[in-house]
Amino acid sequence: MAKDRPNYFKKAHVSKNIFVWSFLAYPLLLFLIFYVGVNINSILNAFKNYQDGTMQFVGFDNFKEFINRLTSDGDIIQISIKNSLIIYLVSLLICMPLYIFFSYLLFKKVKGHRTILFLIMAPTILSSMVFALIFKYFTLEGIGPLLSINYRNYILEDIDRTYAYMLEKGATTFWETIKGKEDFDGAGSLCHGWSALPIYYYHTLLKKGEE
Repeated sequence: MAKDRPNYFKKAHVSKNIFVWSFLAYPLLLFLIFYVGVNINSILNAFKNYQDGTMQFVGFDNFKEFINRLTSDGDIIQISIKNSLIIYLVSLLICMPLYIFFSYLLFKKVKGHRTILFLIMAPTILSSMVFALIFKYFTLEGIGPLLSINYRNYILEDIDRTYAYMLEKGATTFWETIKGKEDFDGAGSLCHGWSALPIYYYHTLLKKGEE
């Protein structure tokens, strides 16, 4: 019986490892597919540099440049990292305790909790309303008529020229800029939301021209 104990513990150890890895396998698979797989091109671009219209492999040169700029006084990267750390510490040491404190007050439904809830939610609600009103009265009702009166033909020609170029290049989405993926050192977006705004202007200006 004593001779069987090592085998028993060995089997138990193997079973335990299988049990643990069965739990780890699924999240690891999701990580490989939805993070590494989706961002593989961005990861590879970290080892490349955009030169003369093409991406060229430069090894760890980009990382060396980042470290050099990070340690250079007054460099924008150093300033950005410093500001990011300040925001993180403020959020962690000041904002987070306040979030927990007010969440506790709301959970306990203390006297005045509805007022607290309103004060917490008001900035989010009001900012959305302000953006919607700006778009409605400035973009739709303000700029639209002005452009249709003074610059209608110029705008239509520019939209035709820009978007026809995208179509000629085989685009099925709206690019961030006319340079496509080659812009911003090879990091240009080929599917950009705000680039769809000319559709509204195109419809509006053509409609104005028919009236």
